[in-house]
Amino acid sequence: MRLRDLLRGTLERYGLDYSAALIATTARSYINVVLVVFDTENEQQSRAAFEACKALVPEARKAGYGEHRAHLDFMDLCAEQYDFNDHAAAGSARRSRTCSTRTGS
Repeated sequence: MRLRDLLRGTLERYGLDYSAALIATTARSYINVVLVVFDTENEQQSRAAFEACKALVPEARKAGYGEHRAHLDFMDLCAEQYDFNDHAAAGSARRSRTCSTRTGS
């Protein structure tokens, strides 16, 4: 409930609707998938969706939750939330993004 309240409250604060799916992985755990639905032709909604997603990452970390996958725009932010092994995830994300964004020239 704490995660749902965090997600719902943040999206509503940015003027977006809350829509989620819970995927049970075991009898004691689940994955909470949140859909951020917005009109891509509406610049205000597009910006609100981007900012809401960006705000959710550190807020979720404070509550003890982590991001599993992220858009390229959020890779570094998400990786920074994991401090194990001197932020090894952040270094890995940077190297991965560098490789995936090279032009080949």
